[in-house]
Amino acid sequence: MKITFIKTLLYSAAYILFFHLIQFFLYKIDMLSVVPDAQNLSSYDVGWYHKIIQRGYEYRSDQGATAAFFPLFPYLWKFLSLNLITVSILNALMFAVGFSLLAVVLAPTVQEMTLWITFPMLYIMFVPYSEALFFLLLSACYYSMAKGKIYVTWVLLFLLSLTRPVAMILIPAFLIAELISADRKLWFSVVVKTLYRYVLPLAAGLLFFIWVQYYQTGVWFAFFKQEEAWGRKFQYPTFPLNSLHGPKYLWMNALALFAGVFSIIVLVRSGLLWLFKNKQATDSRYLLSLLYMAAIFVQILFFSPTWDTGTTNVFDTCRYVFATPFFIVFINKLFSKEYGYKDYIGVLLLSNAFWLMFAHYNHIQYFLYFNVCTAFIMLYMLYGNKKLTWVPMIIASLHFFLQIHFYQYYLLGYFPG
Repeated sequence: MKITFIKTLLYSAAYILFFHLIQFFLYKIDMLSVVPDAQNLSSYDVGWYHKIIQRGYEYRSDQGATAAFFPLFPYLWKFLSLNLITVSILNALMFAVGFSLLAVVLAPTVQEMTLWITFPMLYIMFVPYSEALFFLLLSACYYSMAKGKIYVTWVLLFLLSLTRPVAMILIPAFLIAELISADRKLWFSVVVKTLYRYVLPLAAGLLFFIWVQYYQTGVWFAFFKQEEAWGRKFQYPTFPLNSLHGPKYLWMNALALFAGVFSIIVLVRSGLLWLFKNKQATDSRYLLSLLYMAAIFVQILFFSPTWDTGTTNVFDTCRYVFATPFFIVFINKLFSKEYGYKDYIGVLLLSNAFWLMFAHYNHIQYFLYFNVCTAFIMLYMLYGNKKLTWVPMIIASLHFFLQIHFYQYYLLGYFPG
């Protein structure tokens, strides 16, 4: 099937409808205990968004406050006067549009789209969080960049920097990605072009956000100070890495961090080839995704609190990595080729070395637990072998089961991060 925006939009809408209908059916036959309503959709960050809508920004130096959140999503919610149900529907629609734009750029097969849209953490696109708006704006950025629409990209990047705290990541990421993708001798002109095309709107959006918070709170750089009050400040990691819900969802965060480690390895190699051999990378979108995930890894490792666990808490890493177009670009590139036995051995050794950060050496049960994560990675690698027709069916089935499980867990008042 030729990928078009309308076809992909219909496909996305049909999947979202099926995702909810199957849960209503399972609820009616007592296989699920809850369906979305105005009460159970309001969990965790939703309360903070409500406070921004009702009272604007507040800063508190000794406890959590709304200054730790970006404004575009709650202000859009306020402007449209939506309730929890209708804003969740809006999020689903924004995700469908964003997913369709990204598919037009990447031109996947129907099978690949099925694997992408069923990815477990994408359940968050159907609840009142800012991820769907972020997904839409970033996908639209990819589309406008592919079409060479500079002014549209400016507007989208400006809005993107008002949605989530990514401008600090994307400013250096765009610079590095554009440099490594170009002739080393042209570095100065590449920097100037990147500043003009990408850095300027991102920086403008970030400065505007800082000013808005100052105007409402009287505190300059309130977001950064509020994050520090919540324990998100520079500190050396303490091991073993852990998560709020322990083993139940630690594995997803571990996989997200492993993607960051892999990204760093690929980026170092690409950087050295560019620096010493002037060998340019051929896919700037892929590079940008690698840089984003590498930055998330560094941020989580060195700027995370030690809530409840007493060691570095990697809570929410899976949301920051997996619920983004960056990850779809990443897997689209990485798992589109066939791997040999040496690659599987390398992943086995590298992943088990990495799992040591999570104390998987403590007991054989920990070793087996984290090697299920290794098995997941290898299953994705097997997807590159098109002769193994059973692999995509298994992956899609696991994805769909986990996506429903995570969504149900959220509705029950827990956050699967």
